[in-house]
Amino acid sequence: MKKVHLGDEGFTFTMKGKAKKTNKEVELLGQIDELNSFVGLAISFSKDKKLNKVLIEIQKILFEIGAEIASNKKRVTKKHIEFIEKKTEEFEKSLKPINRFVLPTGTKLASLLHVCRSVARRAERIAWQTKASKEIKVFLNRLSDLFFVLARYANKNKKEIYWP
Repeated sequence: MKKVHLGDEGFTFTMKGKAKKTNKEVELLGQIDELNSFVGLAISFSKDKKLNKVLIEIQKILFEIGAEIASNKKRVTKKHIEFIEKKTEEFEKSLKPINRFVLPTGTKLASLLHVCRSVARRAERIAWQTKASKEIKVFLNRLSDLFFVLARYANKNKKEIYWP
């Protein structure tokens, strides 16, 4: 007898049990997983130890977010948001101020960090459609800001292209 997989029927399991794959929380978990994978890819392109240390910490927090969404057990706190804000300020200090839009291009690493930024923004938009905690929503918002700064940091030895 052929075994039927829940996934073939449009369901998956979370720590809370069986859930439809069309459920917004399941979609958010997928977005967090996608973002984490892109962060891992960015690490593989980077030779910058300071940057990699931050990216690995982000990956760990993204796992915390996934665990919280999948279980409804509080894991993401203000300290995670403060970490992101601190790193944003830290990396931004090494960059020239800008007052124009920067095109999402440059080095392969910078371009990939811009992809991380846009995936983080998508995850945040989906988070607002769920019962995700305020901390998760704020974290994802701040995270997209950090990815923008990190992309600029990865391009610091390359001329930025502005719009208009």
